[in-house]
Amino acid sequence: MATPDISAAGFEVRGLSYTIDGASILSGLDLTIEPGSVTGLIGHNGSGKSTLVRLLGRQLTPTSGSVSFAGTEVRTWGERAFARSVAYLPQETGATVGLTVRELVGLGRYPWHGPLGRFGPTDHAKVSDAIARCGLEPFAERIVDTLSGGERQRAWIAMTLAQDTGCLLLDEPTSALDIAHQIEVLGLIQRLCREKGMTGVVVLHDVNMAARFCDNIHALKGGRLVASGAPAAIMTPACLAEITGIAMQVMAHPTLGTPVACPG
Repeated sequence: MATPDISAAGFEVRGLSYTIDGASILSGLDLTIEPGSVTGLIGHNGSGKSTLVRLLGRQLTPTSGSVSFAGTEVRTWGERAFARSVAYLPQETGATVGLTVRELVGLGRYPWHGPLGRFGPTDHAKVSDAIARCGLEPFAERIVDTLSGGERQRAWIAMTLAQDTGCLLLDEPTSALDIAHQIEVLGLIQRLCREKGMTGVVVLHDVNMAARFCDNIHALKGGRLVASGAPAAIMTPACLAEITGIAMQVMAHPTLGTPVACPG
């Protein structure tokens, strides 16, 4: 099939359900992920966040309902065309034994030349640009396994950036990082999406991080969508109580002005 136009690269999810071994993981989801936005998926462990992002990235097949990207159902996209349009970074990123940062980032070019294609000038340029945008030039020839956790995560994000897509799907990219590196990585994702006009979808546990770095938030609970909207709409005591199941208080960050929640 012809590659759809990804200039309006957002997702539409309609009636989406996913069941495994008789257990309902997601049920009847309807939501929109706006093109050019950074969207956070939040909720308890087991709420279906990672399943949803895997369905968006064609890592799983829905039991029922549909997922469309750029106006075309993802199941009808060709494999290479989809990989050139949507980059997916799982929570568990796999081994990088012996790879330098530049070699890891170069793996992002695979959809553009395949296993037997030659790595040409465009590929080299995309890799160098991704390394520079992610602030990794001092580490480009370092072995990935010798980097800190935050530096490694930036290297993986650079790999997805080198893929040169219109959309990044990131499953808990900050789960193993301390708070300083969480802020660094989420700030990087936000900046890259702004600079390149990409759509970003990020699975997060921390609602305060979602409110700080995301344009829109979708909250899941028990496999169902319980809230959607801009951070200001989600960060209210009533909405957060529905999402978390406990009383929450909301205040303004003293310097940023963004809403901050804490148990109340």
